[in-house]
Amino acid sequence: IALRTISASQRENINSLLSQSDSGLASHRGGKALDFCPTIYARQAPRGDLRFGAPLSAITAVVVGLIASLAVFFAGPVLWPAGSINPWALLVVAAALFAQLRLRWSVLKVIGTAALVGAAWAGLVQVMG
Repeated sequence: IALRTISASQRENINSLLSQSDSGLASHRGGKALDFCPTIYARQAPRGDLRFGAPLSAITAVVVGLIASLAVFFAGPVLWPAGSINPWALLVVAAALFAQLRLRWSVLKVIGTAALVGAAWAGLVQVMG
């Protein structure tokens, strides 16, 4: 991502174009749509430029590898707490994967549902004694 400062003349050109459009972006600010925007904006590097693409791809691969490594590291003690597989933890993992991949639930929805089911289960165990 390359950063560039918008000059005053560029800002006026953009404001005049936005105020002439029917989008209504500038109507609430008296024709000054970019008054609330910062003077620095980000622009994407060209897709074919290897000076930007190769390092960003390498950084992305490192981040994905780190997240996968942490997932395996933290899943080990949960799925195999005493050297043998925990079937209940495996069931929770399977249900979460099904909800995310098949039902297209967001991560927050899966975590919220798991928290509610866990609270209901803990309450039921406490009532049953």
